[in-house]
Amino acid sequence: SFTEVIAEKILSYKGFSEQELYDRFEVNSKAKGKNSTLIRKILGLTGDLDKTKEFQKANMNLRVIRVDKNNLPKEDSPFKTYCFKELAATDSWESSHVY
Repeated sequence: SFTEVIAEKILSYKGFSEQELYDRFEVNSKAKGKNSTLIRKILGLTGDLDKTKEFQKANMNLRVIRVDKNNLPKEDSPFKTYCFKELAATDSWESSHVY
């Protein structure tokens, strides 16, 4: 599925430091939108994620949430707290309240 392809691409860089990823994908680590730029480059996209045909068709938005070594968010987030591993393992994603 589209979600699995996205997850596979992103998770293939698990364990890399932020700076390693910025260097690998030639992203300015001081730029304001550096994480959005990075995720677009990881996914091989050139435009705005929200305007990408595949994301619109899948009715998906992708947000970058940086975590520390304990998998806790580095910044406050306006989102409800979720156990993302449990959500990712859910077979019935479309029937979840998050969807």
